[in-house]
Amino acid sequence: MSDRLNRRSLMQSLVGTAAGVGALAAPASSAVSAAPQHDLDLQNPADLSYVFRKLAYSADGELGFWYLTSTRHGLVDAELIPFWQMNIGRFFVVKDLPGGGYVVTQMGIAFYTDLKTGELLRTFRNPLTGRNVKLPYGKPSPAEFAAPSPRRADYELTEAMGSQAPNAQMHVTGPLPTGTLGPAWLDGDHVWIQQDHLLKATGAATGGSRSRVNDLTTYFGSWRDVRDPKIGMPPAGHAFTDINNWPEFLEMGDQPGVYYSRGMGFKASSFGEMPEIWRRLMRQEFPEIASDPRKALLG
Repeated sequence: MSDRLNRRSLMQSLVGTAAGVGALAAPASSAVSAAPQHDLDLQNPADLSYVFRKLAYSADGELGFWYLTSTRHGLVDAELIPFWQMNIGRFFVVKDLPGGGYVVTQMGIAFYTDLKTGELLRTFRNPLTGRNVKLPYGKPSPAEFAAPSPRRADYELTEAMGSQAPNAQMHVTGPLPTGTLGPAWLDGDHVWIQQDHLLKATGAATGGSRSRVNDLTTYFGSWRDVRDPKIGMPPAGHAFTDINNWPEFLEMGDQPGVYYSRGMGFKASSFGEMPEIWRRLMRQEFPEIASDPRKALLG
C-alpha cells in the first residue's frame, strides 16, 4: 500500500506522537507543483500549504476520511464538568483549481454519546441548570472549504450556524475558509503543523444570537511520507481543542463559563477503517450516506 494509508503505522504514530467558514485566496502557485519531493521549507508559504494539504487532506483526488473522538466539557470557575463524548467523522475529496490552489469538498457528521454507556444521546440533562435539553442533530450536507491562509485571521459569518448544533449547515456562498495555517515544526521524521479556526457567527434560526468558536488543531505525520510524491494520502493524526461560548441548545441563559473539548483522531482511506462506534451510528442514523459516502459527497 505505497500510495494509500497504512492503519498500523498510523496508530503507531498516534501512540508515539499524540502525548499531545467568504473564501480565502490560495497561494499564488499550486501547492502540489511547488514541492515535488525533496527540499521543503516550512518557512515558505507554498511549501507550508503543501505539507498541510498532505497531512490534513491529500495530494490526489481520492476519497479520504477523518475521525475525531473528543470529550465535551463545561468549564466553570476553572472546574471541568464532563458532558458527553463526541464521535465525529468527516470525509473529503480535494480538487485542484485552475491556476493553482485547491478546494476541499467534505461532509462532517457528529454523534454525541453517553460517557458511561456509549449510547447515542438525543436529550441531555444539563448539570449546570438542571434542565433536560434536546440535542438537535441536523441533516449533514457537503460543504466546500478553501485553502487556509498563512496569515492570522478572525472570520465572521452573518447568516451561519450560531447554535453550534451537531451537523448544522453553514449558509454561506462560496468555499468556507479553513482558518489560519502554521506554524509548523520538524524533528527528525516527525512533522507537526498547526491550524487555528477562529469564528464569529450568528444563529440565523434563533433570532441572531452570537456565537464564538475557537478550533485549535495540530496535524502530525511522517516527514518522509509528506515528501514522497508516490504517497498521495499519507497517514496522519491530529490533536484537537476547542474553546467556545455556550451553544444555544444548552439553554444556559446567564450561566458563566466556557464550552470546551479536547480530543484526538486519525485519517483513514475507507469507511471500513473508521472506528466501529461511528460506523454503527452512521448505519443507524444515515444509512444512505453510510452505504455510499462518495455519492453523498459528490452526487
